Amino acid sequence: MKTREKIIQTALDFFNKKGYANVGVREIARSLGISPGNLSYHFSKKEDILFVLAKQHSLTNDQSFEDFLEKEATLENFLVLMMSILKSQYLHRGALLELSLIAADIQTDDRLNYTETSRRRQATLKNILELLATNGHLKASASDIQFLISFLKLFARFSMQEAFLLDSFREEKEVISYYLNMLAIQMALFATAKGKRSIERFRSKYLTE
Repeated sequence: MKTREKIIQTALDFFNKKGYANVGVREIARSLGISPGNLSYHFSKKEDILFVLAKQHSLTNDQSFEDFLEKEATLENFLVLMMSILKSQYLHRGALLELSLIAADIQTDDRLNYTETSRRRQATLKNILELLATNGHLKASASDIQFLISFLKLFARFSMQEAFLLDSFREEKEVISYYLNMLAIQMALFATAKGKRSIERFRSKYLTE
């Protein structure tokens, strides 16, 4: 593994364990056995590492959406997609919880291209929900689909923040299962009988002991 990759991974481990604000670049450098100057050669400041991690998360999500669109549009596969997104959020939580830095960047440099990514995600979600309706998994009007898009955007954006608001050491399985159950219940409200059977297949595979 190259030095840059080691820095990114080590920083993520520290951010996840201690919180972004409680980690310094000297600590990261020391744990890798390199000088702060060597680290600054790759990243001039800690914030730069955070945005690399946030971008890494965004690219992982891109791949998850692409994987879904290559499969049959079922509610089971949709929940697998959302599980993949939640797992990536959990993995990158130490960076993603820094909403104030990310929000400030959106208003200035928008290094994550957040505005365009948000527009593209909304269009993709609309397409997915319409495919689920076409395939007989959802019974949803145009206004229902718009509601679900808004709900899913909030769900994806803030579920991990809510998960760690009071407890920063929650285990991945607990967090992911809790929010997937919540999402399954929400989607079941709009599901057809066929869609509900698909949701139950997902539950039996991924949410039962």
